[in-house]
Amino acid sequence: MKRYTKTLITEETNLGNLIEEAIKKNEQEDMADKLADDTDLGVDDTISELEASLHDNDFSDYADFIDNETLSDEELVKFLDEARKNGS
Repeated sequence: MKRYTKTLITEETNLGNLIEEAIKKNEQEDMADKLADDTDLGVDDTISELEASLHDNDFSDYADFIDNETLSDEELVKFLDEARKNGS
């Protein structure tokens, strides 16, 4: 039965050739996709686009965020020092 099935698929219906052609076509598509990925924007291009999209307000907001975080950190350090001194 296995021999009959193999003969039927590979010789009589020419399915073997169709399968091989499909595999080769898939490999070519994979290669084309890989080449397309290689031509995507590089890191420098991405950084340039990002810098172009940023505005002064964005930098100001970020500076404010950093200042607030610094103040929060200082308050936390003071609290922990006091807790340590009080033995809590």
